[in-house]
Amino acid sequence: MNEEGSGFLDTRNFDQSFDIEQLADGAEEEVRVVSVGTQPKKEGSGTILVMRFECTNPRVDDIYHYTRLPDDELLEEDKKAWNKAVKNIERMADCFGVNHEEQLVFQDFIGQSGWIIARLETSDRGPRNSVREFVVRK
Repeated sequence: MNEEGSGFLDTRNFDQSFDIEQLADGAEEEVRVVSVGTQPKKEGSGTILVMRFECTNPRVDDIYHYTRLPDDELLEEDKKAWNKAVKNIERMADCFGVNHEEQLVFQDFIGQSGWIIARLETSDRGPRNSVREFVVRK
């Protein structure tokens, strides 16, 4: 272990860095799925699917997408919300060419490319993109 304050970082190539950009609101962009995971909802019950996409332009920040997974509890609570969740998952799978006939394997998304329409949002951490719509090419 180094002593506190010792060590160095070579900064000679820092001039090659660039500012991270966001896509314009409504921009259509090709993205690749980098990671997929699930987490419990922060409030109430249910599970959220979390996906991270990278854009083909390396200057554009990664995009995160969060969607509630349709489950029996949601079906009992709010059939319309359950139906929207099902349609969103189907559209997402179709966008990335992932089979969803009998079951959907989340890991099958990783590495797949597809097109999205971006939404530009402002948060306390600054501007960021999210997915407005998944584009299904026919």
